[in-house]
Amino acid sequence: MLLKFAKENQKMRVVFGCDFCHRVISDPAKAIYAWQVDRKTLEIPEGVIFVFHTNTCDQVTLDNDNEQDKNLWQWAPLTRFPAELLNGLDKTWEQAQDEQTELQPKD
Repeated sequence: MLLKFAKENQKMRVVFGCDFCHRVISDPAKAIYAWQVDRKTLEIPEGVIFVFHTNTCDQVTLDNDNEQDKNLWQWAPLTRFPAELLNGLDKTWEQAQDEQTELQPKD
């Protein structure tokens, strides 16, 4: 997964980059995050998360009828990623917002 800083309107922000074409994902609704699953055990062997533009760069994930030794691809819309990340961090959206507010400079 490519995460990088991008400057927009004189502010830096973290953005996703496509693992296939390396361009910035400007519209998360038009992207997916994907991972490989072992075909035999259905486990996630490496745990690597990939991000792709949909309909242009995600063709690698469409080949699930390939050879028996290759891994399967599973994916979800990129718009679902923030909720999954917060869940993995054992945080709620409200907790994340509170922490962000605490980090803002005070006047």
